[in-house]
Amino acid sequence: MEAQYAYVIAEWANSAEDAQLTEYYTYLFKMTKIVFLITIGHCVRQYIVRCLIANTLEKVHKEVLTKIIRAPINKFFDVTPTGSILNRFNGDMEHF
Repeated sequence: MEAQYAYVIAEWANSAEDAQLTEYYTYLFKMTKIVFLITIGHCVRQYIVRCLIANTLEKVHKEVLTKIIRAPINKFFDVTPTGSILNRFNGDMEHF
């Protein structure tokens, strides 16, 4: 992305002095367009990452819940306090 800035600035700097003054707003518009496109790209990337994280957390939560439900009563539920199990699932649900 920095190459785009450098290209536009170099193009403007290498033009004639009269052209620099008359085409100032053209180059300003090009720079604004580059900044806008970069911002949109970052927003899209953040949205995709958040969706991936949410889907991953949901899959992990379902998998853990399934394994806890299928755990043998005498080996898991008798040994692990109910509050501990509920506390862990509460913590997982806060991240959604």
